[in-house]
Formats: sequence, structure tokens, C-alpha cells
Amino acid sequence: MRTRKRAVQVYLNEKEYEKLEQLSRFSNINHSTVIRKLITGQEIRERPNMDFLSLVTEISHLGTNLNQIAYRANRMDLTSEDLTEAKKILKDVQSKIRAAWRTWA
Repeated sequence: MRTRKRAVQVYLNEKEYEKLEQLSRFSNINHSTVIRKLITGQEIRERPNMDFLSLVTEISHLGTNLNQIAYRANRMDLTSEDLTEAKKILKDVQSKIRAAWRTWA
């Protein structure tokens, strides 16, 4: 069911329409959402690129591994191999963040 019940028709010239298109492509959101964000004063942000999204996913998986190691540590089942693996994971995360920073900064 539609939550917005008021339709508004707006006429734009070519320059205005191109600006709307540009904002829509830049943010990867449709025209209606762009207009609503502009009306409410919200920031229109650039959509994240695929490299960024894959990095976030990879770091999330590494975090899951660290949580599993922490769980084992709390149960006192931690081995030296677990600690070595935790250090490796942390170094991987650190190097990926540094590489991403160099790429996007």
C-alpha cells in the first residue's frame, strides 16, 4: 500500500532535467527519491563502488572469524594456533584498509 498519496507533476527544462538525471545516476536512486531528499534537505551521497562493497563484505567475514576465536578464548579453549590465526586476520584487515585508503583518499 502506498504511503505517499500526493502526486506532483513538475515540468523541467533540459538543464534542470539533466541535473536531476546526474544526481540520480550519481546516487543510484530514482528521480522521486532524489526530489524528496532535496525537499527535506538530506544529503545526496555517491553510491559506493563495487570495490568498497566487496571490501566491507570481506572485513565482515574476517570479523566473524575473530568473534569465533574470541568465543573460544572466553571458553578457555584457545590454542596458540588460534592466536596466530587471529593475528593474521588482524593484519589482513589492516592491510586491506590501508590499501583502500590509498585508493579512495
